[in-house]
Amino acid sequence: LPTLAVCVPARNEEANIEACVRSLLASDYPREKLRVVVYDDQSTDRTPEILARLASEDARLVRCPTHPLPAGWNGKQHACWRMSAATDARWMLFTDADVRFEPDALRRAVG
Repeated sequence: LPTLAVCVPARNEEANIEACVRSLLASDYPREKLRVVVYDDQSTDRTPEILARLASEDARLVRCPTHPLPAGWNGKQHACWRMSAATDARWMLFTDADVRFEPDALRRAVG
């Protein structure tokens, strides 16, 4: 299987981000080929705290640095563009924080 980055834009997702990220990290996709890239879009809730804790538990979680929103851009599109620039994975899967993944979902999607 090729390298895979699952990209999750997040803004004020404290209710969803942990379950989403944990479901991705629990995937049966080969550990050495999987990265979960999250762009925290200036959340004002506990999202950054939750992401920091999860990143300290699993190095496959990559926190993409936040940048100011350029003129003419929308938040989610900017977040996705920033995450795509932060990875060299062969494949990227973009998803929302309210999605939960079955263990075989990533392997099946790439396969």
